[in-house]
Amino acid sequence: MNKKSVTLKDVAMKCGVSVATVSYVLNGKTTSLKISESSIKRVLEESMRMNYRPDRAALELEKLKWKKLSILMYSPWLLSQYSDFMFQVNQVLNSALQREQIKVDSQFYSTGQLKKILKPYKCEKYDIVLIMGTNSEDEIFLEKKCSQFKNIILLHRNNKNFIHSCGNDGEICMEMANRLLAKNQYDKYVLVYNRAYSGKEAERIAGYRKGFAQQNNFEESVHDLSDVNFPDDLLEKYSGEKVCFIFTMYINAARMLRNTVLKKISVPDQVGIVAYDRHTMLDNFLSPALTTIDPDYRAMTEKVLELGKSIKDGNEAFSHITKAKIIEGGTAGI
Repeated sequence: MNKKSVTLKDVAMKCGVSVATVSYVLNGKTTSLKISESSIKRVLEESMRMNYRPDRAALELEKLKWKKLSILMYSPWLLSQYSDFMFQVNQVLNSALQREQIKVDSQFYSTGQLKKILKPYKCEKYDIVLIMGTNSEDEIFLEKKCSQFKNIILLHRNNKNFIHSCGNDGEICMEMANRLLAKNQYDKYVLVYNRAYSGKEAERIAGYRKGFAQQNNFEESVHDLSDVNFPDDLLEKYSGEKVCFIFTMYINAARMLRNTVLKKISVPDQVGIVAYDRHTMLDNFLSPALTTIDPDYRAMTEKVLELGKSIKDGNEAFSHITKAKIIEGGTAGI
């Protein structure tokens, strides 16, 4: 057959569909009809084979290749081989890449410098823009420019101006406080956090404060992240007391556990340790296992994909809270 002898009807008969279906497919208007992806692909491939509008069919086939979801991901941890958060996010995205033909492009940014690289014209080329790791400066920028970015999804950050997928940090930390108090195993509870903390850490701090609000044996201890000596300082300050140290970050809790083991301090009998987060690359090497809160970053990322598909399909998308879990390790006796 040559091009002139082929008609819409010929293609339709060959594919077993209506003439209208062939017309819609070749003109990229399939969203207005419920046409299956297999039918779309069959029409496009047969149109090319029969040499009927092959250029248009090739163009629509290319669109179909990335039909499900295209993502531009901004993260300050792309270059860090030790970011367990990024490791878990990538596990979900890599699985989706193999399963669903999604497209993911990544962009590194330094925390506080999002305004220098986040550009509307670049974001418009993707179905969704996934942003994680923002600090207060980044969030102020997003607040001011929210009208310019319509397809942003924030991961593990919550902002009323953007769709987000995050955890219930304040709620789960208050629950942890209540469980510790119910055991009544310690004479004192000390919340330990960094001098410069993120918005999500602020939620954790607020949650613990609320949980311990009626207790006079609750204290707070603020440190600089770069101060590697803080575990020894804390152990010396509270020497002789039966105390539970509660951390808003995993790495600081792991440091404290290391120091108590080295000093042969009994955990959890003499000193209790509570963490936030889990570190899949360290969990199997810490003994006893840390009592911690697992925010479930994998579930958050899976929800991002669901939200992204809703946005791409023109449906209304709503922010989602993933409920964290308390992991009963051997460091706090709960």
